[in-house]
Amino acid sequence: MTTNFYDTSVTTVDYQIIFTKRDFEAVLEDGTITVAKAMTGSGFASWKIAEFIRKTDAHGIKPIPKEWENEDVDKVLEKGPVRRLRRDVLECLQVEYQVLNTLERKHTRYEEDKVDALQGIESTLESLKPSMGGLLASLPTTKPKKAGQLWNDNGNFAVS
Repeated sequence: MTTNFYDTSVTTVDYQIIFTKRDFEAVLEDGTITVAKAMTGSGFASWKIAEFIRKTDAHGIKPIPKEWENEDVDKVLEKGPVRRLRRDVLECLQVEYQVLNTLERKHTRYEEDKVDALQGIESTLESLKPSMGGLLASLPTTKPKKAGQLWNDNGNFAVS
């Protein structure tokens, strides 16, 4: 099983948040999610637990798991209108997950777009050279060594 999620891939993950306190074992949340960020398996688990705690702090545990129907839920849930997990039992949350699918991310065109823009500027400057007389014609015409390099080794602007 893969335990890392890489920034170069899009991963579909099936997960369960399990409560493991003795006599209160239950699946509190399960689902499938798409992950497109780089993280380790433990990072994924921490992220899902933090997200779960944030959600249940606001809205409580809904619905109360069937496994807890015959138990004294006050041992694990705070009293009050919002039935959230007590702070002393949060350590009983665990995440089990399975990677269902991994696909390569489509590459961004950022670098290619920069090169395209520079080539557009270059062609515009080339078309202006004849009409600008001696001004643009006097500029050095050294080709840059790398795409996007605007200055040559002599410190002059590299037009074409």
